[in-house]
Amino acid sequence: VMACGGENATLLPLESFRENMQLVEKQIKGGDPRKRVAETFDIQEFWKRLDLQFQGVSKEATKLSLAFSKPPEPSAKECADLVGCLEASILALVSTFYNLPSDHGDTLRKSVSDSVLNVVHSVQVLASSIIETGLLASGVHHCTQQLDQLPSTGSVWSACDSVSQLPRDNKAAVLAKLQSVSKLVNDALDELEEVELI
Repeated sequence: VMACGGENATLLPLESFRENMQLVEKQIKGGDPRKRVAETFDIQEFWKRLDLQFQGVSKEATKLSLAFSKPPEPSAKECADLVGCLEASILALVSTFYNLPSDHGDTLRKSVSDSVLNVVHSVQVLASSIIETGLLASGVHHCTQQLDQLPSTGSVWSACDSVSQLPRDNKAAVLAKLQSVSKLVNDALDELEEVELI
């Protein structure tokens, strides 16, 4: 598969990034093997940092998407720089998540972990969209073809905005989980009652 000028060098950073994000996703899903307990941990500062990291990912993903939204496509170096900034912002987000001590509750950590995983997955989809939609789908890249990453970019924004919906402590996280399970059980009971009436 060739990019403009007969080279596919522009794609390499995106492909490498996608692979790296798969490794990050696998690591997060595997859990943090170290139990952290911090006597001086400031939960308010954690939420401020986490919010900034989510905003940073959103900003870098937007830059990458815009760079590929219309001709000319970025050079291999420009693409590598954009991808490098996005990858650094993802790693900063993951690092901030890992700073949340386990003594703040497993349910809270799981809630934050799920949100971080959602962001990691959404940037993988964005990278795939850029690669496949414009550069790989037809087997040949047309320099004048406008790439449409709006849905993928919107998914990254939505995933990054989810930080505002996260419970801020373990009690709230447990309550949210219980409400979710309760709703699921009530829905199942309603369906059983409907079946019995038939």
